[in-house]
Amino acid sequence: MAFVRVRVRWQEEPFLRFLYIRRYSAKKDGDGFPPERTVYLTNLPPDVTDDELEDLLEPVCGAIQMIFSSRIPHPEDFDRRGFVLVVFHEEGSVAKALGMANMAARRVLVDRPPGGMAKWVGEYRGQQKSAGEIKREADSFMRNFDEEQARRNAERESNSGRPDEDGFIKVVRRKKGVSSGNTHIRAAKPMDAADVKEKTHKGFYGFQARQDRISRIAELQARFQKDKERIARLREQRAFKPY
Repeated sequence: MAFVRVRVRWQEEPFLRFLYIRRYSAKKDGDGFPPERTVYLTNLPPDVTDDELEDLLEPVCGAIQMIFSSRIPHPEDFDRRGFVLVVFHEEGSVAKALGMANMAARRVLVDRPPGGMAKWVGEYRGQQKSAGEIKREADSFMRNFDEEQARRNAERESNSGRPDEDGFIKVVRRKKGVSSGNTHIRAAKPMDAADVKEKTHKGFYGFQARQDRISRIAELQARFQKDKERIARLREQRAFKPY
């Protein structure tokens, strides 16, 4: 049997919605739905409830015995309905449901939680914080920030003028009236304290090691050349000259 079109207006929707209804015909025997008391509905809102279907059909068609609907997985927090089978208590209710195609638009007045754009707007507004909450969070953040800055300044003060393990001293330069300053590093001046251990780092960098090798080779070559010249002079002095 072909579908008939029923005009429906949901409470929060500004437009008409067309539902399609036909008499149910069982695809196989014993599926549990009596064809003489069952109708097939489609093109429903994805989050339609049983209360809304009862409000739509029962005033015109009579009491509903059972509502069965297919479920389509949906990422939101509601189950999307594919189609609906409505089983009435009386056989005459099916004809009345099909006769709704000739009636004026039915209005569903059951209160329902907001959906669609209204739902998203409500969730967004629920996540917004009041001015007082924002002020308390900002004050707490700035208080923690000031405490952390004070701790860092005290740590810099305690380390100021004290050489580290590499022999460098951190110097803190401050402007007048400013509590925090910029940290600079300079070489430590020679100190007379006996507990300061002198450290030297020879060949710390690769280019320094290469430069040292080149210097040693040049020095050896110069010494070798001087030794050759000295030996030549000695040989010349010891040479036998009878005439």
